Amino acid sequence: MEQFTLTAKLRETVSKKDRKIFKKDGMIPAIFYGKHIEKNLPIFVDSLAVKKIIKKEGGTNAFIKLEIAAGVNKSNYLSIIKDIQFDSIYRIPIHVDFYAVEEKEELEANVPVVAKGTSIGVKNGGILQILRKELTVRCLPQYLPEKIEIDVTNLDFHDSVHIEALSLPNVKFLFDSNFTVLTIASPTKETEAKVETTEETTGENA
Repeated sequence: MEQFTLTAKLRETVSKKDRKIFKKDGMIPAIFYGKHIEKNLPIFVDSLAVKKIIKKEGGTNAFIKLEIAAGVNKSNYLSIIKDIQFDSIYRIPIHVDFYAVEEKEELEANVPVVAKGTSIGVKNGGILQILRKELTVRCLPQYLPEKIEIDVTNLDFHDSVHIEALSLPNVKFLFDSNFTVLTIASPTKETEAKVETTEETTGENA
């Protein structure tokens, strides 16, 4: 898992004037907390830097070394992004929750689902539908996957993959019911009509 470094500034003692300056400079409010953190730490982080991290593959689950400055003092913490809020218009981060990571303690995280390969059904005009774009897992930090790849090569129309069928070494999937993660839907009537038209046109030109 890739690790990033992000500079942050404690915002507990920041004046209103400083807040305006931070906002003008592209700094957004955030919170850092965790099981072994005595109290939640309100901080400022650079919005652009956060955006660059989450745009990378697996970025939302990347380990981030937070360098939190408080006056002349600076403390380093290992963390992951637990939650992030975006501006509804510009889709830029406006608030982030960072959770402290302990190397020897399990953590819970949402990991993106990625289909691997092209299924038989899709080759024949079907549609791949990923019903759960993220899955919740629990594991030690070193085993946290960037993504959950599901091989769909052999799936045909109406074939599905359920959560119970998934397995990763040292990773536990958290779920209450055996829900469908992805499925191959049969072609829509519109798609079938296009295929028939193409076949008829091909036959006429033969």
